[in-house]
Amino acid sequence: MKVKLADGETVKEHREHDPAERHQLTPAARELLDRVLGEHLGAPPAAPAQSLVTKFRRSTLGHATEAERLTIDVDVALVRPDGTAGILREPCAIVETKSRDGDGRCDALLRDAGYAPISLSKYRTGIGLLAADDPDPPSPDPRELFRVDRHP
Repeated sequence: MKVKLADGETVKEHREHDPAERHQLTPAARELLDRVLGEHLGAPPAAPAQSLVTKFRRSTLGHATEAERLTIDVDVALVRPDGTAGILREPCAIVETKSRDGDGRCDALLRDAGYAPISLSKYRTGIGLLAADDPDPPSPDPRELFRVDRHP
């Protein structure tokens, strides 16, 4: 579970979840939802409903000796409950770097190859693309990297 707080801080908590139950809000998952939202936002929603499913294939590369890793997401689909989907355009991939100081070897290689970082939340992008207009999208707007498939 990931909650972005008003001060910009992100709180992340997780628990084991049976992959066969990924489309259900199990009692254990509901307990986590209630506790985390209660602690950080005051109260959980009375009846949460699925709003978006993010689907993708991910590869993760880790540095052998440094605290640095790189994830590469391909075949990204942001899917609403009615089946409408935002599909990452080919040949795009979402590449995320993580390093101690935010300026690791992969950051340098990407910069040297001419790639500039952008702000991207798959959830925010999907909701902004498929459900509600984002009044203040990041710049450059990542929604331009997706095509909409309205075939439920």
